[in-house]
Amino acid sequence: MARNFLGVSREELQITLLDAAALGQLSVLKKIAEILDKGDGIRKTMEITKDADGLGVFHIAASYGRTDICRYLIEELGFDPDFRSDEGKTPLIYAAREGKTGTLIYLCNCGADPTCTDRKGETPLHNAAQWGHGKSVQFLLSKEVPVDPESYRGTPLHVAARNGFKKAVKILLEHNADINKVSYEFFTPLLMSIFGNSLDCAKLLCKAGADVNLYCPLAIAISVHSAETVKCLLEAGANPNIPCELELNEYGMLPIEIAAECGEKRFVEMLLPLTSQLPTVPNWTVEGIMNYVMSPAFKKKHEIRRKKKFVELKVKGEQAFRKKEYLAAINFYTAEAQMAQGLRPNWPKAYYRVGAAFMLLKKYEEASQVLLDGFKLDPANKDMEKALLEALDCMKKSNAV
Repeated sequence: MARNFLGVSREELQITLLDAAALGQLSVLKKIAEILDKGDGIRKTMEITKDADGLGVFHIAASYGRTDICRYLIEELGFDPDFRSDEGKTPLIYAAREGKTGTLIYLCNCGADPTCTDRKGETPLHNAAQWGHGKSVQFLLSKEVPVDPESYRGTPLHVAARNGFKKAVKILLEHNADINKVSYEFFTPLLMSIFGNSLDCAKLLCKAGADVNLYCPLAIAISVHSAETVKCLLEAGANPNIPCELELNEYGMLPIEIAAECGEKRFVEMLLPLTSQLPTVPNWTVEGIMNYVMSPAFKKKHEIRRKKKFVELKVKGEQAFRKKEYLAAINFYTAEAQMAQGLRPNWPKAYYRVGAAFMLLKKYEEASQVLLDGFKLDPANKDMEKALLEALDCMKKSNAV
């Protein structure tokens, strides 16, 4: 490894340069850049120096809210305010992701595009909303950016609701975000809040007028065993007599049937007075309904539909995966895995696919848990074991940073 007159390798100097950007050490940044310069100039040195994730000086400075570094790069070195990282993200996107509103304001004043998108279609507003940075969300909307840009994860309202950030949801709704926007065939902001187990966001969306019957949120709330969300939806006017039309294993079933099949007697008790009697269930009592879903007639009725939907979910997940729309793939694969529990209890492949998608998103903890579940189903599966060990190793390294 080549070393300069200071006895420090070029790689070590590059790391120091990037660290100086993160820490806001402008004088150190300038000095190290001078040492690294091979004659192409300081600006070129700054442009080509990147970390393992393809992030350069400008992007790291923006991520940490180091406005002085950004000012030096733009005003003295002539950097484009929309200088792209290897992932196609601009400094504005990184600042929004970390909630560095002061840096956002400066970059926009320098001409940075607040409506820019990365290669996956995500905007600064998506990034600010995803992490619940209310001030950054408010500022970006004050720049009159579109409130409902759609990416592979839906709109900013979808991601804020999914991650349980009530303040961001409230701000987006105040700016007329589409409360019933459907993304990827059936995901609405309300459904995303339920998937994310965010009761506060679900209540806020219901209060704001979300359609509590669109794609049967009751079915999802029952499936994730959230009693408070079920109560919230019923109080908001959810109709338990509408069958579930989601691409899940509950397809075509009434919420009360779903509750009974899930073994959730408390939900059956809650829904019984509100549900019209089914002609196929002569004993319209809690026990009668619980027994009905265990009958051969009920199981045969739904088996064919379920098998068809099982295949459809796999195909849609694979299509999303090929397009690198990994979160959409996770949604479909997770539904497939849930469905597999009923149709094919020892079917580990769905878990493997969910884990692979999480790994590509660098969500190592989630990947480890899913792959562990799959490994328990099939301990002899060498591919599953290898993937699990890799996920655990990545999680350990990530936590050590």
